[in-house]
Amino acid sequence: MVIAKDDAVFRYNLKMIIQKQCEVVGEADDGAVAVELADELRPDVILFDISMPVMTGIEAARLIRERLPGLRIIIGSNHTTFAYIEEAFRIGAQGYVFKGSALFQLPKAIQEALEGKVFRPA
Repeated sequence: MVIAKDDAVFRYNLKMIIQKQCEVVGEADDGAVAVELADELRPDVILFDISMPVMTGIEAARLIRERLPGLRIIIGSNHTTFAYIEEAFRIGAQGYVFKGSALFQLPKAIQEALEGKVFRPA
């Protein structure tokens, strides 16, 4: 898994949650680096934040979807509006997790993405 989040402390916390379930093979602090890592490392799953420098998570996910259609994408964000959630699924994300619920929702979202299912926030 690759984690793409610009906040290093939050990225570390996400890594601690995720490592219990799968291996974190890369970390990015902006969307452009995340695209490069996806191309290079070919992870099973990538977790994006929406708001990142250089390239947003949505823009990066759209590029990755074109280049690596089999890669599973999960968006983790503070944005809780319907428009953001629907945009994430429109570009092909398998999951959308609210940051405030990441501790509880992220493991299930990862598992469902790996099983080819879609995880929507409650």
